[in-house]
Amino acid sequence: MNVDILSPEKLIPTVVADAVSVPTVQGYMGVLPEHTALITQLEAGGLIVKTSEGQKRFFVSGGYLQVENNNIKIIADSVEAEADIDFTRAEAALKKATARLSKFEDSTTDIPRAINAQNRAEERLKLK
Repeated sequence: MNVDILSPEKLIPTVVADAVSVPTVQGYMGVLPEHTALITQLEAGGLIVKTSEGQKRFFVSGGYLQVENNNIKIIADSVEAEADIDFTRAEAALKKATARLSKFEDSTTDIPRAINAQNRAEERLKLK
């Protein structure tokens, strides 16, 4: 299967894959050769592309997945290869979001934004 991963800032070169695991809004989903055609929404999380040479891991922060005729297109809000993730920054973001959520009585705290930041940081750290 050919896998194309792109975001507004980045285009990952096409990868030939044996299997792909993607974070969808319904949960993680596996895609194997000859998968039925589909389009679904992605959620922030780890994207794993298994190739004959091993696996490539990425973080995506939402977007869409299209599968058709053994071609997979991932259009992500943002994408980071595992090697490009700043885990120190992710840990700091998790601490900051957790602190914001612990002060939810403060009317100036944007709770949905803090929850999203916390989720993104946790998902990045899972790739560590």
